[in-house]
Amino acid sequence: MKIFAQKFTRITGANYASFPEISSWKNKNSNGETWKSQLSKAYERDKNFSIYIHLPFCESLCPLCSFGPLITRDHSVEVHYLENILNEVDKYIAYLNEKPIINEIYLGGGTPHFFSGWNINNLINRLSRKTIFSPDVSLRCEVNPYSINPEKLKALKVAGINEIKIGIQDLDPRVQKGTGRKMENDDFKKLFHFIHGLGFNSISLEVIIGLPFQTRKSIIDTIYKIREIKPDQIILQDFIARSVKSPSHKKIIDNIPIPIEQDYLKDLAHHLLIESGYYYLGMDHYILKGDWSYRKMANLGLSYHSFGYSFHSGKHVIGLGVAALSDLWTSTAQNFRGLSDWEESTKKGKKEKLRFQVYSETELKSREHIHNIQTKGQTEWTTEEINDPAFLSAINKLTLLSGKNTLEIKDNKLLLHHEAKRNMRLICSILDVRNSGNSNLQTRKSNCYGTEP
Repeated sequence: MKIFAQKFTRITGANYASFPEISSWKNKNSNGETWKSQLSKAYERDKNFSIYIHLPFCESLCPLCSFGPLITRDHSVEVHYLENILNEVDKYIAYLNEKPIINEIYLGGGTPHFFSGWNINNLINRLSRKTIFSPDVSLRCEVNPYSINPEKLKALKVAGINEIKIGIQDLDPRVQKGTGRKMENDDFKKLFHFIHGLGFNSISLEVIIGLPFQTRKSIIDTIYKIREIKPDQIILQDFIARSVKSPSHKKIIDNIPIPIEQDYLKDLAHHLLIESGYYYLGMDHYILKGDWSYRKMANLGLSYHSFGYSFHSGKHVIGLGVAALSDLWTSTAQNFRGLSDWEESTKKGKKEKLRFQVYSETELKSREHIHNIQTKGQTEWTTEEINDPAFLSAINKLTLLSGKNTLEIKDNKLLLHHEAKRNMRLICSILDVRNSGNSNLQTRKSNCYGTEP
């Protein structure tokens, strides 16, 4: 029997996170006046904003990470960084000439709890004075279970954080060892119950599929352990092998499951979560019907941003911090990706954004369809749109996925049934006008090993 290796392509759309895909961005010099004009127009449409705060520091680099955090053990950087965040807020308020209403604040990393509880508390309190927090404001924070401690968690609760996202990734000992992590299941259960006991409104758990040494048995064991504790929300992320950053990163990539097996593991985890009483929202996101966020979704609506689902209907996000993304729906911008450049930009009269783009009418129509699919599971189009060759081509591709239990295309309407939601990233990728002319939509390639006679 001869062993062979070939290039294997999965048309999954697994890379597709949000509109626009970062890979499609063009580096353009910003125009401060254009950005202010876009901000004013967005504020006229909706005076409610979400805020994403990028806290980029970590004390050490995780072997899985390919996002380029700032590694330091020098915590003296905290105060200076947060002061610049608040300077950035002041600039936005000066542009708007009044306090905006804030529906949601998302603290992402890096490791947000790198910052002391006192500094996080001070940041939230000062933000609440500079803006207007809505009565049901969501204050969400990412947590690394391998480095968090009870004192930090108590401090986050005191600061007003009411939703926690835990990046456990996998609970199998061999998989954890392969990714440079270690936490006994009993220790994780104690941590989870401690977090639950503090009274957070919602606890999310992130699990990554496609990690080194993951097997069908390890996925079953991990999901069984998770469903014992019943987190309010679960996100199943695909591990996407990016360019090798270090020898430890290369070792991880060398031991991940082959592509077809990774798809099977994802399928297995999905069915186990559905059997465990979770509702599949889409974009790899599962939610308990009794969860606080599920009730908010029913009352306030749903939106989707670069950091995931928001249980408010607002579409505008202001990004604060180095490399943070701002999204005004009709335009998107990114802060400077270098720390010193970003710090300089927070000063009065300085250039605000490194990259900035305004969307065309065609792109906005495409974006609306994508957002409808992500938040409603359906979308409709006009006769004028279907006469557009690019849009018609996208619909024709989607007909190949149509079926009784998948998606339905009829009378200028696309409706996703339950099973089709699992292909939501691919469907969004097809509908994205930026992919027009890409006949293969080859979104992931890797070596696939097999045998032949």
